[in-house]
Amino acid sequence: MATKARRHIHKYHRVALSYTNVWACALSDCTHYMPNTLENLVIGKKSICWKCEQPFIFDIESMKLDKPICSNCRLNVPEDETDIPVSDVLLAHLNKAH
Repeated sequence: MATKARRHIHKYHRVALSYTNVWACALSDCTHYMPNTLENLVIGKKSICWKCEQPFIFDIESMKLDKPICSNCRLNVPEDETDIPVSDVLLAHLNKAH
């Protein structure tokens, strides 16, 4: 007797197959994938963000990443701790000139 598939929100990621790339669900109990000929069908679908783990709606910007993140995480990417503010760089340059 067949059982109904468990419904869940997929956690899409790009997977390289021998002949092409596909969008596949990364959850261990899911074998769902979207063939590359139908990959535009993932736009507008829910996915789980690889950064905050919250559901979001898949968009064109998400498709640019192998492990898509939501728009909130894309907009709130923390600056690298090694970055020096531009004002400090300019100040250091000006101090050397004098």
